[in-house]
Amino acid sequence: MGMPALAIDFVRTPRRVNAIGLLLLLLAALLTAWVAADYLQAVEEQARLQLRASRALGAQPGRERDERVGMRSQQAQQALALLALPWEELFDGMAQAAARQQVGLLRLEADGAARTLRLTAQARNFTAARNFVEQLQRIAPVTAVSLSSHEAAADAGQPVLRFQVEVLWRASP
Repeated sequence: MGMPALAIDFVRTPRRVNAIGLLLLLLAALLTAWVAADYLQAVEEQARLQLRASRALGAQPGRERDERVGMRSQQAQQALALLALPWEELFDGMAQAAARQQVGLLRLEADGAARTLRLTAQARNFTAARNFVEQLQRIAPVTAVSLSSHEAAADAGQPVLRFQVEVLWRASP
């Protein structure tokens, strides 16, 4: 009882066009065009009804659109302001301080609008944590660093100190 021989064809033969397949493809294209046209008519009808309703209520038709544009513009300006903050300088400084003191950064919560960072980290002892906090204070845009909490914990059976630090900074150094 041997295994049957495998019939492997490495050259794929082209399939012939099936008339039913072509007919179904054409039908699907026609239905798609019909639904798209119906959708466009519905959108136009909705805009026309909204314009009529706004005129009936005495509202100006372009006012709502202007308010939305203004709101989006304000959101874009806020996003640009957040992107312009010294993120790279802050993160590089934190990473270097953590590497020097052998501190593991576990969690980072940033609030660009309030210019605050909340770090959760762990160190082998309190001295390493204190030195880490001191090095954070030396980062150029940082204005204040405070140790908000700490607790003894274990990581892989080794005692560690888990702590939280709050960092405040200014917009430009």
